[in-house]
Amino acid sequence: MAEAVSIAKAQAAGLALQTVFGVQPSFLYNPDHVRIYFEPDRLKTVQTKIASMATAGPSDVRVDWLPLVAPLAIKKALPFAVGLLVAGYLFGKLQK
Repeated sequence: MAEAVSIAKAQAAGLALQTVFGVQPSFLYNPDHVRIYFEPDRLKTVQTKIASMATAGPSDVRVDWLPLVAPLAIKKALPFAVGLLVAGYLFGKLQK
């Protein structure tokens, strides 16, 4: 079974998900991690809620995601982008 800290973090995350979606998630306790998931009969409700959230207007609570995700996105995507740029340049030179 997962460590007590992992279980506590999973329970807190599950409570947050339940608060946002209005559906209680399920937990699968493994030796090295805890998996949070929604049972198939509850998943449709969550998907409907996410779709309505995506099409709804701006909320009264807004999270500035860019500073949170930009460093990771740059670290992961930049090498591929540079590689594609170099490959495209070389491919263009070879076609002439």
